[in-house]
Amino acid sequence: MLTLWAAVVAERLGYPHDEALTLGKAVAGLNAYSKGKALGLFRPAIPAGEPGWGAAGVLDLKRIRALAR
Repeated sequence: MLTLWAAVVAERLGYPHDEALTLGKAVAGLNAYSKGKALGLFRPAIPAGEPGWGAAGVLDLKRIRALAR
């Protein structure tokens, strides 16, 4: 349901249908990963200290956004 909702929001923001579905899938996947990590079911796949990860093993979103430009 989250995938559908995110896809509809993306379409209303002007993304084409295929891109909106991809964004919806990404949002749902990141949400599921975040929930699993909070429950202690997952740990980061990339060790702390690798590019894109902070010292505590948390995603460095500023770095990732900078790489996307």
